Amino acid sequence: MEEIMRPLGVTQQEAIETWLTTLKNRFRPHYTLENISGGHDEPHVGRMETLYDEINPLLGNVVDRSEFVAAGWLHNVDRSRSLHEEVEKVGLEQYCRGILKTSPFSSESQNRIAVAVREHINKPAAASDGPLTLALKTADAIDRFNAVGVLSIAAHRGSKLPIYDLEKPFGFTGVEEQDLKTLYHDFMRVTSWYSHLFSDEARELANKYGFRTFIGFIRWLATDIARFTNQPNTVEQDLAVALGPYYSSF
Repeated sequence: MEEIMRPLGVTQQEAIETWLTTLKNRFRPHYTLENISGGHDEPHVGRMETLYDEINPLLGNVVDRSEFVAAGWLHNVDRSRSLHEEVEKVGLEQYCRGILKTSPFSSESQNRIAVAVREHINKPAAASDGPLTLALKTADAIDRFNAVGVLSIAAHRGSKLPIYDLEKPFGFTGVEEQDLKTLYHDFMRVTSWYSHLFSDEARELANKYGFRTFIGFIRWLATDIARFTNQPNTVEQDLAVALGPYYSSF
């Protein structure tokens, strides 16, 4: 991407908006289904953007919208098959920093965006997380709790993993993404993100967008899995592990 210089008479915000349009046009082809799974495509980024107006007030209205949009468009570049080799050579954070160097964002803004992209995969809210990082983590998580999000989990993971294990379909102990064996366990992993949100207000926002229905779906799924495998249904134990102290609310 060529460096964008700010012409005379153009404000920094106008230059940033122009750059964001250029960014979206550049990465849009990499977020099509031929290059990336349904759970990480352009509509996912768009849905995250719509959450800004509800997440920002929970963080004291200190998250810059343009930084949030940039982070949203960059947070899944490593998931794109057409970009994977290029990103892997330098790592996700450094790749993003290289892109951001061409932008009108200040060096402080560039750093916040790059750090947010790097940290978004670590869903538990950390004391070191800045507001932008928390906003990105929250939007990414909440977009998995609605009906479209549930389908996107299945679209992404269902093409690579079985829905359940015939012999040991249940038993969630909290696994990392790279260690997942079944789609059922991925649903449980995503469920655990609820307890990782940074505040009760963020959890209320998750409830607004369908988290309770998501839990109901998992129970329905587990009922069928137990029936098909003739195994005891221990979904409640799994939900207790995933939800931690919030299990009793569901």
